Amino acid sequence: MQLSAKEHGDNWIALQRYQSVDDAPDDVFEKGFRLDNLAYDEPELALSVIKDVVSRYAGSDLFTEGQTGAKQILGMLGAGPLEDLLGENGDRVIADVEAEARADRRFFWTLACVWQNGMSDELWARVQRIVGGFAP
Repeated sequence: MQLSAKEHGDNWIALQRYQSVDDAPDDVFEKGFRLDNLAYDEPELALSVIKDVVSRYAGSDLFTEGQTGAKQILGMLGAGPLEDLLGENGDRVIADVEAEARADRRFFWTLACVWQNGMSDELWARVQRIVGGFAP
């Protein structure tokens, strides 16, 4: 049975609540890690899940001083699944990522958490143009 974007997001967030993913029970790890696999195997679904997770948090919890739960979760989302998605399938999703970052400042904040890793220099330059030097 195919899970919805919301269900994948629920599972990924549940895994992030552990201090270390090694501390998570096997079923929580397996369900939560699926988003990382989707970034490689089903990029459009992965992007839908990422957008769903981003939508759960208020922008005011990101653009504020101090640490918040939103910063923790969306920081890991950017530096994990979103970074993997762009590194593996960036050419397929970059136009949607650019549009979403322009339309949703929470997504913009999350995008600013990625590092180049597997992205081509050209793709990385596009990401850098979007975030314009902003660093969460």
